[in-house]
Amino acid sequence: MSITSLTSLTAKEISALSTTELQGLAATDFSQILATQIAALTTTQVKSLETEQVEAFTLDQVPSFSAAQLSAFSANQIAVFSTEEVEALSVKQLHGLSASDLAELTTEQVAALTNTELASLTSTQLAGLTSDQLAVLSETQLAALSRTQLAGLSTTAVAGLAVSQIQSLTTAQIKGLSAAAVSALDASQFAAILPTQVEALTTTQIAGL
Repeated sequence: MSITSLTSLTAKEISALSTTELQGLAATDFSQILATQIAALTTTQVKSLETEQVEAFTLDQVPSFSAAQLSAFSANQIAVFSTEEVEALSVKQLHGLSASDLAELTTEQVAALTNTELASLTSTQLAGLTSDQLAVLSETQLAALSRTQLAGLSTTAVAGLAVSQIQSLTTAQIKGLSAAAVSALDASQFAAILPTQVEALTTTQIAGL
């Protein structure tokens, strides 16, 4: 199938293509398909795409993917999204990602998330962050996370916080950490907590130490 005939297909015809037919297309063909055609791809079709085909999608095409389509991508497929493409994801698209989907992002992709994107994530989604992912967040990015969001961080993820990251947390954010997360801090991390942050610890957090 030539790119000329592919771009001329209707949404209904696109969704009717078999996974074998899609996989047979050159990667470069995917950089030329229309937004309406991308939107017509089923989650089964999206899952079947080769990583080279996914990588061919352009920055202008990324907004055409639905939240469900993004969620259908595998870890290997998501890994080929450029940092610019991750940065371009809308809040609505991000809301379609599960905690396990978020865990599939590379550290470079996580570091590219904007403050708006981070602030839009739920505590349930943030529970998927790994220690390596949390470690690459800048202090500015961490500041975008609310007390409620921080409550979703796992104990293993919190272990990735550097001293400077811990000290950048506001007293409200410190209160948001779960008792289990606070108790999971190692000696160097706990020693880094500022006096004002210590004073902000709740009785529940202190009881868990």
